[in-house]
Amino acid sequence: MSNDSFEFDMDFSGDDIDRDGKGGMVAEGAYCFQVTEVNPHSENTGDMVLEAEVISGTTPTEVGKKHYEYVKYPDGSLGDAANGVRRSIIRQVFYALKLTTPEELKANPKFRVDLSLAVGRLFCGKIKHEHYTSNSGEQKAKATLFQKGAWDMWAVDSPKSAGIPIPSSGNGNGSGQSSAASTPAPSSSQPAAGVNDPELDAMLG
Repeated sequence: MSNDSFEFDMDFSGDDIDRDGKGGMVAEGAYCFQVTEVNPHSENTGDMVLEAEVISGTTPTEVGKKHYEYVKYPDGSLGDAANGVRRSIIRQVFYALKLTTPEELKANPKFRVDLSLAVGRLFCGKIKHEHYTSNSGEQKAKATLFQKGAWDMWAVDSPKSAGIPIPSSGNGNGSGQSSAASTPAPSSSQPAAGVNDPELDAMLG
C-alpha cells in the first residue's frame, strides 16, 4: 500500500519532547530499549506516549537516555488508508512488546491489550532524526522510530534485531536490567513468541 495518497503526520506541537536533562535526543542508531512508562492518552495530543530508556545499542554513549514516541490513534476524520496505517503501527508496538501476536488478534479481533504490562519490557528499534518546520516557522528536529513509511520497532528476538547488543538477561518479557524504576510484567500470561507480522512489514516497508 502506498503512503503517497494521504498525509500521515507523527508531529507533536509541544517543545523539547525528546529532552529530559540527560543529553537531549537519542542519537541516530540501533538500540535495545526498556519501556519505563506508557501513557495511553497524552493530555496535549490524545496520542499514546511510549517512554523508553536506552539500555544498549550501536552508540554506547546513549545508554541511559530516554526516548518518547507519540503513537496516533485512528481518527474518524481521516480516510481509511490513514487509519489503516495508524492501526498497523499500534499493532506493531503490541507485537514488538510481546503483548499479543497476529494469531491472537486474528482469533479474537476484539482483544484489548493491557498497556500496563508493557512497563519493563524490552524492544529493539532504529532511531532517526526527522527535521521539520514548526507552526511558528522554526526549524526543529526530533528523534523517532517512524520515518518515511517505515516503523522501525521490533521484538528483541526478531531477525531485524540482529547486530544490536541485547543484555543476556533480556528476553523481551520484562526481565532485562535497567536503571529505570520499573515493575517487570509477568510473562506467564503473555504469548511465548513476539513475532512480527510479515504482512505489516510489507505494508510499512
